[in-house]
Amino acid sequence: MIAAVKSKTVLTAVGLLLILGGQPRGADEKSAGLPEAVRIELLRLEETYHVLDHTAAKVWPGWTNYRDFPFRFSFENGLRVLVGHPSPPQGYALAADITVDGKPVYVDARRVEPLRLEQPLYAGGGISSLGRVNEKPIPLIDMTLGRSRPREEAGGRRFQTETSILTYIHELFHCFQEDHIRISYPNFRYNPDTLFASYSEIEGTALEKAYGAGGPEEAKRYLKDFLLARKLKRKGMPEFDARCESGDEVREGTAVYAEVRSLEALAAGYTPRLTTAQDPFYRGFAELGALLRVYWARLDKRKALTYSYLKGYEYGCYQALLLERLFPGWQKPFSESAGLLDEELAARIVPDAEDERQAPRRFEKVYGFSRIRARHAKAVRERDAAYQSISSRQGRSYIVSFKPIRQFASALVDPRKKRYEVGLMNILPAGAGTVKTDDIEIRFGKVPAEINQLYYFKVVDTGWRARKAPYAIRYEAKEAGDIYTKVTLTTPLFELKAPRIRITEEPSRVKIRILSRVS
Repeated sequence: MIAAVKSKTVLTAVGLLLILGGQPRGADEKSAGLPEAVRIELLRLEETYHVLDHTAAKVWPGWTNYRDFPFRFSFENGLRVLVGHPSPPQGYALAADITVDGKPVYVDARRVEPLRLEQPLYAGGGISSLGRVNEKPIPLIDMTLGRSRPREEAGGRRFQTETSILTYIHELFHCFQEDHIRISYPNFRYNPDTLFASYSEIEGTALEKAYGAGGPEEAKRYLKDFLLARKLKRKGMPEFDARCESGDEVREGTAVYAEVRSLEALAAGYTPRLTTAQDPFYRGFAELGALLRVYWARLDKRKALTYSYLKGYEYGCYQALLLERLFPGWQKPFSESAGLLDEELAARIVPDAEDERQAPRRFEKVYGFSRIRARHAKAVRERDAAYQSISSRQGRSYIVSFKPIRQFASALVDPRKKRYEVGLMNILPAGAGTVKTDDIEIRFGKVPAEINQLYYFKVVDTGWRARKAPYAIRYEAKEAGDIYTKVTLTTPLFELKAPRIRITEEPSRVKIRILSRVS
């Protein structure tokens, strides 16, 4: 580590201020040179380790490696902060006198824009790698911090630091999974038909009822319903897809389980190190009941969705919670066998022939299967019609990419707008409307639109052959590589205003990359 530090530029607090344009605020000496919003985020990571010192052993036997993985934080203004990396790549400078739980902090400020960072910032990300040591890639927890609230959460809950800490716990558990919970199947993507969606909802309701049951036998009765509904749901499903779904429930479900079990473990008593004076959004997990109810509410909401891969997060979590409640000690053999949660339940709770024979009648009486099926049939028809409509549009396509600024496109669209999920595509039959963030504004109007691969808007001009030019553009300056600054771009389908863009033009395709958030 000493050699790695010596080979990098060292930034003092004053140097950081000159690069970032921030002001040292607060009394925390060890991060005085970073903007306050960044300082707070690093303190949250430090508090995460303190929480896991109290909870990790109760979450999963042998979970001790949660301090072993570096973090990278990417902020909206282009600042990147690397924590605990053994060999930082070129471009990262050591931030002097700043540590997180004793780990060194490195800063890459080469692409910083003049955008002021302010909390609250919502955290999201996943596991990637950065650099190599001894010819092996270095795993990394890669987090993006932004003001945009996740679309599903947009209805009003106030921000709490506890949510960010739980997100970091989630990602750290993914790292633990790599060596301790083997998952042999890729991510699940499946476009459900009516029966799949209907039985999937019964699965979710059965998990709810089992978790809320008054005793073990009642819980097992509902878990039989879960297993029977799953069997019927997968009747016409390829075996590989079925195992991918179960694999996702292990991958994401046990990571959510780590969040819930951490909250339950904190109920025994917890003294936080992070204070409200350091982070005004932190309450030291004083509202455990409210935080736990969030997971129950998500299960209740997601079970009724016709198409959502997010169901696996809660379905997996509640299968694991019920295994823990009904069969304590299940985790060690589960880890050793590379099992699936539903198979673990099926090995312990076995519906008999009479259960199978009675299942259709019970599903109607207890769950209202006919009503559920009618609702999902309508949703599937609408989804299929939307997909047929959008895929039949032929002409010049316009693609607007927010990937260079790491902005999820769906987070910019009014959550009240009707949308349909097909794989990684979100279809907006009535258009995306006006989307705006910082100094970027796009007025799409009502032309049918799609969001692809998280970052891309796509619209198609079906009358393009009758037009002389694909767009008109006004700008303040042009750089090499078709890069324009302070731009107003007008097309037949939308108007775009942005600080800096790159345009790539082909005969039937125009791609616009958003390069900056602010002028």
